[in-house]
Amino acid sequence: PPERRALAHAAAEIVERRDPEAYALAAGLRAAAGENERAAELSVAAGTEAARQGALASADLLLCRAADLATAPELITRAERELLTVLVLKGDAERSLALGERLLRDGDESVRLVLAEVGAEAERWDVAAAYLSAIPDDGDPRLSVLVARLAYARGEPERARDIALTTLRAAQ
Repeated sequence: PPERRALAHAAAEIVERRDPEAYALAAGLRAAAGENERAAELSVAAGTEAARQGALASADLLLCRAADLATAPELITRAERELLTVLVLKGDAERSLALGERLLRDGDESVRLVLAEVGAEAERWDVAAAYLSAIPDDGDPRLSVLVARLAYARGEPERARDIALTTLRAAQ
């Protein structure tokens, strides 16, 4: 109803003015007012803050909500990138890989290394290897460490040691 939307809008204005850090409350009020894009922006801010404080379950919910509410592609991507970080921190390999694949399909190549790390942490070495094979070696030590871990997991401890030593020398 229009009256409820108007009240929610007014309440959101007050909350945002008085307590700029009350993102989650303001986001709920903006959504109730039918202001979904602003609600999504506030939900991203709330989710990011929740993740910073270690409240990963709350961050997960807030960022999922933000991605659902947003219509602007940049805002959806921002929400999903933040959500990917949260899912990785939670150790949710399945959801991390699914979301990362969607981001890759949308052209976000920067998630490839994250997905390789997720595969390695989940001891899904074939998944890690597939992502690693598509990353150009630009000297990033994280890439070298993952390649060494993969070599070790595949029963090649000497190769893993050689890669680790080469990476260590390059870092010095």
